Amino acid sequence: MYKFLTKLDKLVDRVTIFFVVLTMAVLLVSSITGIVLRWTNTPLVWIEPFVRHLVFLLAFLGGIIAAGRNAHISIDILGRYFEAFHNKKIKMRFDRLIYFISFFAVVWLTDSAYGFYVVELQYGKEVFLGIHSGFLVGIIPVGFSLIAFRFFYKFVNSFSIFHDGEAI
Repeated sequence: MYKFLTKLDKLVDRVTIFFVVLTMAVLLVSSITGIVLRWTNTPLVWIEPFVRHLVFLLAFLGGIIAAGRNAHISIDILGRYFEAFHNKKIKMRFDRLIYFISFFAVVWLTDSAYGFYVVELQYGKEVFLGIHSGFLVGIIPVGFSLIAFRFFYKFVNSFSIFHDGEAI
């Protein structure tokens, strides 16, 4: 089970990086196209909402990568305190607790986002190019669920014999 989770986490990381690069390329081309078309007084109405949703998608993709690499925003006063006194076991347990709490917080956010998604499917409207707002809002629960998986994997990984490449 642990090897499967490790492979799945690496797959999520690779696919996310691929989509970050792809989204950035499409975002740049769309933004430049929108600017050029505005200069020529032939704007396409759908480009601006499309770019906004790409930025939204990019934010979630960045969150998925950050959660997997411990690069997310954190207030880690106690963790730094334990690290300063070279107490690896307490620091590891503290990190484990943070991963556990973060996992459940993001699962709660995922559940709320899914509820919003369902409501948006029922009462939303077409945003651009015939795309319903509910499908665009689907970015939120999918993004949060992948972030939750990354925290779950970090929690499970914290029980392994090796933690951050060092034996504990």
